Amino acid sequence: MIEKIKVNLNFSSDSMFWVMFGALFSAFVTIIGFRVTGEFSGAEGFGNGVLRYGIILLLAGLFAGPTSQALGKYYFDESSFEKRTELLSASLQLVLIQVIIAEIIVTFCYLAGKVNGVIYFSSYCVALLFESLRPICSAWLQSERRFFYYAVGLIFDALLRPVLAWGFSHLGLISTELILASYATSSVLSVGLMLLLIAKKTDILHIKIEQILKLIKYGYPLITNSLLGWIVSAGDRYVIAAALGAEASGIYIAASAIGGRIPLMLGNVFETYHRPQIYEALASKSFEKLRSRSKKWLIDILRFGLMISVAIFFFMPIIEKYLLASEFRAGAKIIIMISFFAYLISAICFIPQRILYALEKTGLVSTVEFSGLLFMGVTVYFCGLVFGLNGAAMGLLLAFTMRLIVSIALAKRALGPSI
Repeated sequence: MIEKIKVNLNFSSDSMFWVMFGALFSAFVTIIGFRVTGEFSGAEGFGNGVLRYGIILLLAGLFAGPTSQALGKYYFDESSFEKRTELLSASLQLVLIQVIIAEIIVTFCYLAGKVNGVIYFSSYCVALLFESLRPICSAWLQSERRFFYYAVGLIFDALLRPVLAWGFSHLGLISTELILASYATSSVLSVGLMLLLIAKKTDILHIKIEQILKLIKYGYPLITNSLLGWIVSAGDRYVIAAALGAEASGIYIAASAIGGRIPLMLGNVFETYHRPQIYEALASKSFEKLRSRSKKWLIDILRFGLMISVAIFFFMPIIEKYLLASEFRAGAKIIIMISFFAYLISAICFIPQRILYALEKTGLVSTVEFSGLLFMGVTVYFCGLVFGLNGAAMGLLLAFTMRLIVSIALAKRALGPSI
């Protein structure tokens, strides 16, 4: 039995433009940023730095991801400005409490000699704080329909990283330290800008226990999904590092970013556009409309994806020359193409997963992500051991394909015979 779902369809063409522009431009700048930072840090330093920063993003996602989802949900349930600002304040307070505890643990590790060097320590502390605040700021700006400022935040962060890497390289930082310092400083400046935009909408010192408890009640069951989602989206680079080393992982990260960012961006853009229509169809119990909307979503992804894949194939020599540092080009062509189709399949997986979310079948979403994790751990690791980096990329393609099959089967099961 499908219950009535509250839907907000207030999404203008201007909003769509800024969502697409922010995603496209930040993705392009991120790829250019990998080229620049790779030149200064080398493949091994780049791999180590991105892997370490990925752990920070994991912790930030666990601290703030569930809270930001709760903020996005309850924002539309509250009709008064006062209640909405209380929600924002409670979200920031809840995240800060967790970050402070984590920072204390990191400090003890540093004092015990478990963190090597002041650059590592300061980068960890600063990045953990601001990357944990980023999802809250983003959720608020999106709920407020301030997509221009959201896009500015994305682009500003992507632009700052290579610029800061260039600056820190002239100050003597190299390898992993350069990556961590530039990424952490970029988070301070870009998230600081977003905090300035919402500063007047919050009273961080005024604590509302009932709002915090409401956020915890809704958000914390989603921690498992946040963890599994991170592992599925970023776990392949850690599996490759375990199988082939940090240098190989650095080459893979840079090459797969070129192939994978575009389909992921397409997936996010089309999700932003089609998801409200999917929710509307389910809310009205119009299964014919659900079929047509889902089909349109799939066709949009495939049409644009196939056109872009042809362009990537023909312009591959230019892409390799200008988007990859010389140390990163070995075998990159095959990795780029395989990664493109792997993440195109991952973008298609958004469709059945969002249907499951709309049906409030979050447990089945966790099942999808957990199956993806198992598939990826096996296929990427063993294909990488046997066939090297190209095999690891093929293993990711196989894992995402099996994950898509599982998600489609569970969505059909959740919808029942009506569909």
